[in-house]
Amino acid sequence: MAVTNAFLSDSTFSKRHVVFNADDFGYSSNINQAVQIAHGGGLLKSASLMATGNAFDEAVSMAMTLEDFQVGVHLCATQTRSCLPGRHLPGLMGSDGYFRHGLAEIGFRLLFARRYVLEIVREWRAQIERILGAGLRPDHLNSHQHLHMHPALFGRVLDLAEEYKIPLVRMPHTNFQLNARLDRSRLVSKFLKAAVFNGLRGCCLAFHEVDRPSVHLADHTYGLLQIGKSDEAYLAKLLPWLPEGCSEIYIHPGLRPEPCSPHIRRDVELAALLSPRLCEMVENEQLVVTTFRQWVDSFEAETELPSTIESMAVRS
Repeated sequence: MAVTNAFLSDSTFSKRHVVFNADDFGYSSNINQAVQIAHGGGLLKSASLMATGNAFDEAVSMAMTLEDFQVGVHLCATQTRSCLPGRHLPGLMGSDGYFRHGLAEIGFRLLFARRYVLEIVREWRAQIERILGAGLRPDHLNSHQHLHMHPALFGRVLDLAEEYKIPLVRMPHTNFQLNARLDRSRLVSKFLKAAVFNGLRGCCLAFHEVDRPSVHLADHTYGLLQIGKSDEAYLAKLLPWLPEGCSEIYIHPGLRPEPCSPHIRRDVELAALLSPRLCEMVENEQLVVTTFRQWVDSFEAETELPSTIESMAVRS
């Protein structure tokens, strides 16, 4: 079943837009093939591309050929190789060519050593430029394991978005109460995770200037508490709860689990994206399935309309 497109429908300025976004695009051929299959189902129009992924070139070729499809940059500083040679990243890289620190360790080091901030920003700039150099025009920034939400990095990421004219940065606002209503599993770990990331969000808002005309934040983001568990049943319960504005639902489709993250049921999340039931629900809920670039363009056009009308009235 076809789903509503943001620019082809009369509902261009519908108050409920949703972006289904696939993370880890480019990490492996397994994930790339799943993204391509999911796009054919009509719900998936967006993916976050790893410039450091082992299947980057394949992902670029796919992104070039898929219609009505946008990519963003999935910034990496853990679990993958780097774009820059290790000699430029002495604090980050191990002898095997992979980032040496896990999320908790690098998060701690960022608090006390500015050189880690500088190295990560240098590497993230190279990752953005690799994607641009491949001929793609990214429409959003986020990061592997949400490292960009670290207070020492978030302002730098906003700067990179401005510099490279990337219109949206992911900034999750985790709604634990809603998630607990929809899925009662793992409540303690979800509560702790929500507390940590909502605290990080608060720090980012307090310490950084986020009100930038050229950089947007999605109004609502879903997925942090449901990684590997966003199956058809969960998404069917979530869709009616999506509020006004732009909601991102980020997921991790794959044909099978990856060895580095066997707990993520990528095949289950792929099946959800191909669900005729969910496509029908999107139509019934009058949700506009879109991309970040389409949403930003329509949002800016809508907000400029009153001033345009006012100026026309003054001239007349």
